[in-house]
Amino acid sequence: MNRADIEVSNDALFVIRYYDSKARADGETGNWKDVPAGGTLQAGTGYIIQPNKQTQLTLKAINNDNKNRLFSGNALKRTLDEYASEFAHNASWNFIGNPYPCFYDIYYMDYTSPITIWDTRNRTYTAVSTEDDNYILSPMQAFFIQKPVETKEISFSAEGRQLDTAVRQRTTTRSAVSPDRTVFNFTLEDGTYTDRTRVVINPEASMDYEMSRDAAKFMSDDKDVPQLFTLDATGRYYAINERPLSNGIVSVGIYAGKAGTYTLSLADATVTADEVILTDKQTGSETRLDLDSYTFTAEAGFCTDRFELRLTTRTITGIEESHDTNAAQVTAGAGQILISAQPGDEVRVCNVTGQVVERRILTQSSTSLPVAPGFYIVTIGKETFKIMVIK
Repeated sequence: MNRADIEVSNDALFVIRYYDSKARADGETGNWKDVPAGGTLQAGTGYIIQPNKQTQLTLKAINNDNKNRLFSGNALKRTLDEYASEFAHNASWNFIGNPYPCFYDIYYMDYTSPITIWDTRNRTYTAVSTEDDNYILSPMQAFFIQKPVETKEISFSAEGRQLDTAVRQRTTTRSAVSPDRTVFNFTLEDGTYTDRTRVVINPEASMDYEMSRDAAKFMSDDKDVPQLFTLDATGRYYAINERPLSNGIVSVGIYAGKAGTYTLSLADATVTADEVILTDKQTGSETRLDLDSYTFTAEAGFCTDRFELRLTTRTITGIEESHDTNAAQVTAGAGQILISAQPGDEVRVCNVTGQVVERRILTQSSTSLPVAPGFYIVTIGKETFKIMVIK
């Protein structure tokens, strides 16, 4: 559709913006870009439309074969773009949309990684998961997804279409979610707005950022809205932080739009008897969030070194947490892949296109493989690791 063909009901002025995912992958800022006056809006791509006053916009579909796809009874597919980046949390973001002119249950998407949506009520971005959330997309609602290396496209089964936002009983069953995962949802409130973040304890997850499990934090453009996120050892901001228990310590960061009083709470969890202790290092106080909320005062701005969570879960005990010395481990170094495994194990390394760049039988327990910067899938026996190597 041509932007020039969009009509308004009362001479309102408006701007349409797209998300420049390549710019983000390259480490740039200001990634919302204007669609030019004579530009074309692409099917399946997400956009922001902002008028200067309340108006009615009329978007005319081009009269070709694609128009009838909106009413197709078959699954609709959207090819996902890949954008390599020095940092995993900036790579391969796609801003796409619900392809149907109706409500749509994300459970029926052929996609299991988190998606990021705009919470209109709280004027903030929220990450949701097809595994852990019941979420219904509005007609043609846009959302962010981060393309995992092995995923080429996303498919929207027609079975997910519905007439309202009510969560229906699912008519198909996907593979069961691992029972070893423990989900903790936290909220930060200022009396007007609420922001959310999630920590998932999963013994199969990595402490590093994984596009298939984690979700990077998208900050609201509204500077008055409080923001809540967790951080890893590198200082990355997470909206969903899926990781093993390790020592159970999770760093928490906040953004306060203005000086005032805020409340941090455990909104819900998949278990009820576990301790969730919040430490305020500024005051020295500790609060059991599984029993009570914590209210505090904060100055305006970011605070990333004040709060810390200490989690204990029944699903991962001290015995279960002990390290298996025979387990394979793969980590990314500067210009290299570091492998720890048993001599005699076969290692296969593939790049993002699926090309095998290295295959060998290990002759020692620790091996370093020099590689060019980029994403790699490393297979050792039946275990698969997805990593990103930087310069």
